[in-house]
Amino acid sequence: MRLSRFQLPSFATALMVLLLAGTAFAQTSAAGRVLTIDDILGLARVSSPAISPDGAWVAYVVEQVDADKDEKRSSIRMVSSDGSETVQLTSMERSAWSPAWSPDGRYISFLSGKADDEDAKTQVWTLDRRGGEPQAYTSVEQGVKDYGWAPDGQRMWLLIKDQNAEGLEAKRAKEAGEEPKPMPWVIDRLQFKSDGVTYLDNS
Repeated sequence: MRLSRFQLPSFATALMVLLLAGTAFAQTSAAGRVLTIDDILGLARVSSPAISPDGAWVAYVVEQVDADKDEKRSSIRMVSSDGSETVQLTSMERSAWSPAWSPDGRYISFLSGKADDEDAKTQVWTLDRRGGEPQAYTSVEQGVKDYGWAPDGQRMWLLIKDQNAEGLEAKRAKEAGEEPKPMPWVIDRLQFKSDGVTYLDNS
């Protein structure tokens, strides 16, 4: 089955509802018992459906709670439009989100860091559908906030947050082997606390 552009919004909504409903049902079907906090935390959240250019596949994000590490992790999966096949594209070792297809449908891209580096900045990664491991498409020092494919599939636009003055000063000092100079405090608004002695600034 192939999805037309008129069917895409309704299909994406139906996919998310069915996946969520199936997960919730599996948690409670054993004895029809009331959901507990552990059950709710164990539910997977499905979001960000992205339809392939040929309409044959839907990539989406599955977010789950890692109770042992007390944090959320997300992975990218894709399902065929007829629901007969599901493929896990990324693991839970490092969260991945914002899936998108290249215009020719050859690559699936997403945002993520590095599985072996918790401090790594978010970058755009691409995965060739013919096989292989995800490859970093960008190497931006500040990290990437958002992105999108150009119609020709040869370029991407990137949303990057500019470094603040303090960060730039610290970087220059580090490269020069010096201690960074303290930044001045700039206060343009004050509000006294209820004790009438101390105050809140705009930071």
